[in-house]
Amino acid sequence: MNDELISGYEIKSFSSDDHLMETLFVQVSLGDRALIIGVLYKPLNIDLSLFNPTFDTLLSRLNAERKPCYLLGDFNVNLLKADNHRGTEEFVNLLYANSLFPLTDMGTLIDNIFTNAHPSSIHSASIWITDISDHLPVCCQLCVKLDKPISQPKPTFKRSITEESLSKFKDLLTLTN
Repeated sequence: MNDELISGYEIKSFSSDDHLMETLFVQVSLGDRALIIGVLYKPLNIDLSLFNPTFDTLLSRLNAERKPCYLLGDFNVNLLKADNHRGTEEFVNLLYANSLFPLTDMGTLIDNIFTNAHPSSIHSASIWITDISDHLPVCCQLCVKLDKPISQPKPTFKRSITEESLSKFKDLLTLTN
């Protein structure tokens, strides 16, 4: 963790039914600002009619924090079904009602990153094409502007004056015109 960039972090608890979803949230402090990063896993066998009410409660609590939020994970919800599947439509509507929008719109519809952050705060979002898993990893890079510049150590210069260095200096002086 870059201590110059991240001034602190705290594990946040947003309790939910552990049988319906697994979550972990971290509030990261960037100077005088904070954002919430959350990871969520919804097991494949959990029906959206059971999941959505608990998800709605979670999103409402996140929204009440009034902080930029990045919610990522394996939602096991195919967003392409939103037009013809009531549970998926409700899932998408819950996200939109809480101002959470997907960062990726191609490649994967089950794993995603949703955020309420202004688009100018996101440098890029991408999907990694890899065969290490049956999932396509998603990632995003944020634009973080700090009030103070990141300090770089300044080099220090000094002269070591010893009898030996003085003698060499005097010898060099005699060689000049």
